[in-house]
Amino acid sequence: MKRLAILLLAGSCSDDVAPLEATSSSGSTAATGTSGKPQSTSTADTSVGSTGAVTTGVATSESQPDSSSGPSGDVPPSGLCDGFRNSAGQTITVFSQAEVDAVAGVGCIIGALVVYGDNGDDVVSDLSPFASLEAVSEHIAFNGLMLGELEGFESLQWIGGDLVLGSLSPGIPGCHENPNLANLDALANLQHFENLFLCGDLQDALVSIDGLDAALDGRIAGHVELTDLAALSDLAAFDGVTSINGGLSLLDLPAVTALDGFSSLTGAAAITISRTGVADLYGLESLVAIDDRLGITSNEQLETLDGLDAIVSVGSLYVMNNPALAQAEAEAFASSIDIANETLICGNLDGPPC
Repeated sequence: MKRLAILLLAGSCSDDVAPLEATSSSGSTAATGTSGKPQSTSTADTSVGSTGAVTTGVATSESQPDSSSGPSGDVPPSGLCDGFRNSAGQTITVFSQAEVDAVAGVGCIIGALVVYGDNGDDVVSDLSPFASLEAVSEHIAFNGLMLGELEGFESLQWIGGDLVLGSLSPGIPGCHENPNLANLDALANLQHFENLFLCGDLQDALVSIDGLDAALDGRIAGHVELTDLAALSDLAAFDGVTSINGGLSLLDLPAVTALDGFSSLTGAAAITISRTGVADLYGLESLVAIDDRLGITSNEQLETLDGLDAIVSVGSLYVMNNPALAQAEAEAFASSIDIANETLICGNLDGPPC
């Protein structure tokens, strides 16, 4: 039975629907300290000290934990990192070029890697010491890099947790941008991550994420969130994605005018499309069901919901503050699908304010 309950209370809703919060597959998230930089909550958190040594020690490949558990869990898949110097049971945080140089030759990190690029005089200018790195069991985060690309990470194949570029922390608002990063081509060999967070603070350098083609294939286990990327227009890297278990958030992407890259997507836990340049929703024709919520908000150019024709059910529906989209079309769409929970349609053309 279809359900429609349109709320028309002026001033009763915010301008946008917040993206679904995601959690790292490893169970660890970063917290923001007083310096404004994230600090791992893991008890194994370490940084590379001023002496150039990894403070908790480095294990050889012979002492590497067994990796027979496969592509999930705390260790990389069997066969990766063989013959390399490996760091076991720690998070490596580097703030300078000297600290980057100190981890040269590490092939596998049983823990997380956090790279800061703008720390005082010793700015990170060369990532080639990571040339042997094939796998990281938890998350990788790049924040404040002044480089135009991630050259040096071409061997990276597997991330057990999140791939984070620019986010202070998953679930924490704000960006720590990588202002010159133009592409992710160096990650072309990456096959796996759980969640993807790209946050640019409206930086105008990142124009392509095609380097993630191999990893963006089939089912994405976690969440995908692209935020504040002013120059990013092409989302073709997603053309092999069939489902996103943790949801998709496209926020503040003014150069994105088409969603063709999602033509294979059939399902997602949640979808939020907000402050983009799309005029329609073509590209989402294969999308059938959204478990949690569908939010289409504050898209100045959006004129029609065409492209959502295959959707039969959503958890909740929010179509708000799209000034070129007729309120009547949004209401008709809501009436045509099954909605399990809340429906909020307002702020659209000829509609009541939110």
